[in-house]
Amino acid sequence: MQEAGFRERRSCPRFYARIAVLCVNPATSIVYLAMTHELSAHGIRIISTEPIQPSSLLNICINMPDNGEQINVRGQVVWSQQVNDDHFMIGIHLKNCALKPVPIALRSIQANL
Repeated sequence: MQEAGFRERRSCPRFYARIAVLCVNPATSIVYLAMTHELSAHGIRIISTEPIQPSSLLNICINMPDNGEQINVRGQVVWSQQVNDDHFMIGIHLKNCALKPVPIALRSIQANL
């Protein structure tokens, strides 16, 4: 149930999945190691120990835990929020692609059984 005055802006459902990702900022060559928190067809929320500035473009490599497959996508940081002393939650909008989050989430669950 939505709160009064809250308007859902998400266009796709989100799926919880903890998968290792490698993010590279092509403008600075800075590499970020992170974990996914949620996936959708058009976005990823990651947890990182480093802040990433909003509007940063990233090359993202999702490392599938079941068979080592690497899924490469590009995205732009929409928001970044510090959640405790050493972790940041970062929202990324994917550019020119659409992930299939259900199979990815199911594969990550299966790999952890």
